[in-house]
Amino acid sequence: MLTRSATLAALTELSEELKVFGVIGELNKVGGTTMILASNARNSTKDVDAIFEPSAEVRKAAIIVAMKLTLPVE
Repeated sequence: MLTRSATLAALTELSEELKVFGVIGELNKVGGTTMILASNARNSTKDVDAIFEPSAEVRKAAIIVAMKLTLPVE
């Protein structure tokens, strides 16, 4: 399960990884992720649901971040 702090850490790391690639991306979070980041409606979520562009680059960076932080890649 991802807590608010773990989610923020992963998203920060994703931003840093995209910088390494020289990519400016857009990520729109939905579902449980939004609930733990925007309110106290939940304490954790099992995954990060999002719509993002550029798709291939964000996916590649997300896999790298998941491996660095020992998070599941699904």
